[in-house]
Amino acid sequence: MTRIDAEDLVRWLQEAFADTEPPPPAELEAANCTIEGSFPCAVRGRTWRDLRPLSSFIPDASDLVLLSARAYCYYLPAYLYALVSGEGDNVYLNGVLDSLWYEGLYCDPPFQRRLWDERMPLLTEAQKRCIGHFLVQFLRRTDDRSLGEGSNRRRIELMLKKYWNAYL
Repeated sequence: MTRIDAEDLVRWLQEAFADTEPPPPAELEAANCTIEGSFPCAVRGRTWRDLRPLSSFIPDASDLVLLSARAYCYYLPAYLYALVSGEGDNVYLNGVLDSLWYEGLYCDPPFQRRLWDERMPLLTEAQKRCIGHFLVQFLRRTDDRSLGEGSNRRRIELMLKKYWNAYL
């Protein structure tokens, strides 16, 4: 595979998510989910592009898995952008990975599957291809196999194999 640099990732992210419309504030949360007040305050009046550096607005990725399908598709690129250089991996990578697949050691499969089924149809082919490229980059810089089944590397390999490779 050809190595992809950060500039390519950013360009693909900006192109793939350029026309994504923000959700109304009342539609941030997924059904039966509660997002703490800091997230709605952080994103109010801001586009996903305005949330840079993300750490100045959103301290972690815990709310990402609780977003409605529409809000998820809109704010996911802000989290991906925070991961371009690898500097945000310790803060955002686990939450992003949790949101990109519904099976795993640390998730509730029926809940995650329901969210997955609501979100994936809203992503365009270009957005899915962009996400797939990000996963390949995450895989290249992640070497935590010693953690066994719960390693991010194994999670990324699984999600690429089962879904995202089809878009690369």
